[in-house]
This record gives sequence, structure tokens and C-alpha cells, in this order.
Amino acid sequence: MDVKEILLNSMAEDKFWDICNFVEKLYLMESDLLILMARKFFNLFCVFHEINCEKYERLEIPYENGKKIITNRALPLLKNDLKKGRFQKVVIADDIIIHGRSIREVYDEVVKLCPKAEVSLMSYIRNDEEKFVYEEIIDEIHSRYQAESYDEWRELSDEIVNVFYMSGRPYISYLPYFSLKISWQDLQEKLQQGECLPIQDEDMERCGVEACMYTGKELDVFQQLKYCKISVLRFYHYSMLDKVIAVPYFCMDVMKKDSVRMISDIVRKQYLTQEYQELVSQNDGAGEMRMMELEYTLSAWLCMHVFGVLDIQVDTWHKQIEHYNFCEKLLPDAILSVREIQGRLDAIEAIGKQICPQETEINTDIEILLEKYYNLKEVYNNKFAEWCKMHSWTEKRMDYKQRFMDNYLVLNGTLDEERCKKRNIEQKRLFGIPISFLLDDMGDFLYKLYGHGKSKNSYVKQVFAVILRAIDSGRGTVVTKVVGGESETGYTESVIYAGEQNYKFYESTNFPVMYGLYLIEQESAQQNVPEEINDARKKKLIDKFSQYLLEQNIFYIKEEMQQIAECNISENYKKFLQNSYEKYYGNPVLNEAVTMALGICSNAGR
Repeated sequence: MDVKEILLNSMAEDKFWDICNFVEKLYLMESDLLILMARKFFNLFCVFHEINCEKYERLEIPYENGKKIITNRALPLLKNDLKKGRFQKVVIADDIIIHGRSIREVYDEVVKLCPKAEVSLMSYIRNDEEKFVYEEIIDEIHSRYQAESYDEWRELSDEIVNVFYMSGRPYISYLPYFSLKISWQDLQEKLQQGECLPIQDEDMERCGVEACMYTGKELDVFQQLKYCKISVLRFYHYSMLDKVIAVPYFCMDVMKKDSVRMISDIVRKQYLTQEYQELVSQNDGAGEMRMMELEYTLSAWLCMHVFGVLDIQVDTWHKQIEHYNFCEKLLPDAILSVREIQGRLDAIEAIGKQICPQETEINTDIEILLEKYYNLKEVYNNKFAEWCKMHSWTEKRMDYKQRFMDNYLVLNGTLDEERCKKRNIEQKRLFGIPISFLLDDMGDFLYKLYGHGKSKNSYVKQVFAVILRAIDSGRGTVVTKVVGGESETGYTESVIYAGEQNYKFYESTNFPVMYGLYLIEQESAQQNVPEEINDARKKKLIDKFSQYLLEQNIFYIKEEMQQIAECNISENYKKFLQNSYEKYYGNPVLNEAVTMALGICSNAGR
């Protein structure tokens, strides 16, 4: 089957054609510049654009357009062109506008650079319940649909992520990826000499996707670099397409800005294409692209090195990603030999003895997240021994690391939501927790927790596998950011912050109590009780239900349930709960939660 056939068999036909037509309309719109919001919409556009291209090819109708198409990540490389008025009609497009922070930021940047340009905003669906971020520009937004509840865009978000799994499209934005000439079984045999950690989640498995993170000795040459925190290679097998994809991940450590500049200068002058070098020399926004270039370039070399050592043949190097993210072809087409890569790494490593700053300042955003992170870690640390004795923990072989990471990202996302609801446009997403810190801290934490049967480095790799699983499922995003602004003492670091898929954490961990809390909200609203009484009822359910789970020897974390109780469940999760109820129908734990909730409301009303 081809991608189109697979998607038509997997999703509603009207939804398939609706998204297909939306992408086609965007491509054919009269505009000079089309900006696709990364990561999700960029990937969605690519999947359906290829389907549309095939349609036009069969009809022998030219499907060509002279507009420039980029992701929002590439905008710094077009600053000069925008200032000079080269683009008179600009379209900025996204799949889902929830709060509008990201798309508003890009819109403001474009208008500032080119105030005379006609700028339009397009989205497939938007949420107008909290439109204050984009209220001033709402007339510029053209959406196919307006969501009446959070659940509507959540359903679409789920569907889009599944589209990637079924179409053989890795959920990345600016990393290189390769299709390989090898079967999944033969690849597994080649990888036996190194460590492979599974990184697929339940949604991937349902879509027939196998995924692993490889950390063999072939990667040592990269991990010895002073500015490398960790380097891994991800492999994906899309069974419905019988397709094997490789995606590298070269995770940069904290780097001083002057070190980034020195390394970037060498890479730009010696190893990037002439076309890209000319674009950089003409554009004063190119300095903002240095880390993206380095991450892409080193990641591509990492793949080439492993392919060379393991004798893996490449079918396709998907280089179109360079045009979207770097406005030009970034790297030459040739696959380098192991010797060439080693020589380039040696030249770069020789730049300086000290790449990473010894001390980095902690900004307020990081402090906010760190406090939540440490509190959460304390809960897990204190109760770990107790959980390990529970039958439900051992029966399901609970992945402690994954649950902790998912819970942390829920905390992160909740804080972001709270900031946005303060109706301050400047309250953007939190800075995020640096990957370097997270890997070191969690690696050390697990090393002490599980004992010394493995090296600390092995736990660091396990933590990174957990992070990659969260990223692939849309629960988290890793972005390299600059700390210190324009100051010479500034530095860059990769951080992780919450994605928009984190509500899934509740379904797999706390659905019964979540549904019980939802019923209490519904009953309280009907009875028109004050908010403090509603909160007291919720607290009573948490206490009673916790005792029930303890007596039944069922694994639970009371702090998670308290966290859920603080949410407005009816506003945010009503449809999600109703749609998921059938999966749990007849479950004795859910029945107990429902009985308790209704009992609390009826007894309180007497």
C-alpha cells in the first residue's frame, strides 16, 4: 500500500480530503512567502503536499509555484529580504491555534521587518475560548474550523501524530533523516553489538511502528567531543510501508556563544554549500541559525559514520528538509567516509580546550520549573520502595522513568497554561529545563535508586530514551535556546518543555479518579454549590479513593490525583472523558470512583 491508501484506510475519508484540500489551498494561494509552523504543521504539510503532487502528476497538470516556503525556524535567514520588501504577500500557517503565542510571535516579527507586507494567518482549526493573545489580529486569521472545546483540537492533534506514524514521516523539524536499503530484521542483527533501547509508545505500536534508540561504540567518536552531551541514532520501522528510517540526535551541551561562533565559522566556511554560504553572508539574521546548522550538520555526519562502520546502504537522504529550514541546500549530496568524518571532527575539536562554561546563571523561568521538578522527584523517591512491592506495579512492569518524565511534562504544561491565562501576551512558554541538567540529575538519581548494577552512563542513556519517546509522541519538545541575549557572556543550551499531548498521561494513569472528579464538577454545577464546597468534595474523593486503592494494593500517586483535582476538568476534558469511558466500562476501579463521587454529592446535599 502507498501512503494515501494507508491514510484513507486509517482515518475518516472526509477528514483525509479536508486536510488534503487545506494543504493544496495553502500551496496555491497567491503569496510570495509561505511560513509553516514547526514541528507539527510542517510535517503535516509535507505528508499531504506529496500526496497532492502525485495527484497533479497523474493528471499531467503542472503543480508548481514560485513562492518561497520555509518553516518559522528559518525566518532569521530572510530578515534582509523582508526588510527590502521582497515579499509583499506573506502567509503564516499552522494546523491548530490554541493560545496563539507561537504564531503571534512570528506574525509580529514579520510585520516589524516588513510593515508594508500583506500578512495573512491560516489555520486548520483554532480555539477561540482564550483568544486574547491574537485578539488584535483576529481579522487576519482564516481558519477552516473554530473549536468549541479543547477536546476538538485534541482529537485533531491525536490524529495528526498518527498520520506521521502511518506515513513513514519522523516527527522532527530540522534534523536530517535517511531511508535505508535494509530490512528491519537485518538491521537488528547489525545492531546487536551495541545497546538498543525501545522508544515506541502504545500509539506507535497500534500504527505498526517499531522504534529503537541505538548507542553502540560507533558513536564514541562523537561522544568524546567536549560540546556533545549525548549522541544517539534512532531507527524506525513502518511495517505498513515496509520502510526503515534513521534519524540521528546529536544533543549539544551547554556552549559559550564565542565557542559556538568559532565552531560555526569553521563549519560554514569549509563544509556547507556555496549557495548557503552566500545566503549567510547576505543576511544579518544568520547568527541566530548557528546552533541549528551545527546540530543538523553534526547529526548528518553521525548517521554517515554509523552507516559506514556498519555497512548500511542509504536509499534516500531526505534533503528537502534543508530547503524548508535553511532556505537552501545546506550540505553537499555526498555521503562522507568514516575517515573524512573523523578528520572534520578532529579539526573542530582542536578549536579550544574549554567549550562548556563552568558556571551558568539560572534564570527565573528555570527556577520555577526546577522547584516543581525537585518536588516531584522527592515524591517518587520517597515512595519508590513502597510501589515496588505493589502487585499492580510489578504486573505491568511499570516504567518508572517514563512515568516520571510524563508527569514532569504535565507539570510544565500546566504552568504554561496558567501563565497564558494571566492574559499577558509576554507570558510565553517557560524557558524549559536544560537537557544537560536533566540527563545528569536523573542519571545520578536512577543510579542511586536502582543500585550500582549498571554504570551511571547507562542510566543517562535510559533517561534520553525516555525523553525521545516523549518527543516522538508530542508530549515534549527540545529546542536550543540562547541565555544572556546579546551579551558576549551568553551561552546556548538545549532545553525540554511541554508539548500539547500531555493530557494523554491522565488516560493511562488516573482515568477512574479523573472521571469521578468530573462527575463531582457536573453535580456541583447542577446543584449550584459554591466553589469552595466543590473543592471540598473533590478533596474528599481523593482521600477516600486513595484509601480504597491502598486497601486493594493498586498502584497510585496521591499527588498526581491532587494535581488533577486542581484542573477545570469539565472545561478541558469533558469530551475526552466521555469518548474514553467505553474503554473502562465495567472496570471495578472506575465503578468505585463513580460510586464514591456520586455518594459524596448526594450525602452533601442532604
